[in-house]
Amino acid sequence: MLGGGYDTPYAFKGTDQIGHYMEQRQVHLGYLVIIDGRTRDFGKGLRETETVGQLTVRVVFVDARPKVGAGRSPKV
Repeated sequence: MLGGGYDTPYAFKGTDQIGHYMEQRQVHLGYLVIIDGRTRDFGKGLRETETVGQLTVRVVFVDARPKVGAGRSPKV
């Protein structure tokens, strides 16, 4: 998760973590889903496809930014 006090560098280490898991399971394609609540940098920091050695990691950013409109409460 990113934003709201969650550390960005730690979240991006997920590619290494998923790569290690993929090696253990002997698979070559994995997915890293990042719940991103950053308002200014949403979706920034990783490419859509990252590689860890010979492994391919697809990165998906899920939009968790608060949406604030006039007279409305924030939605997540």
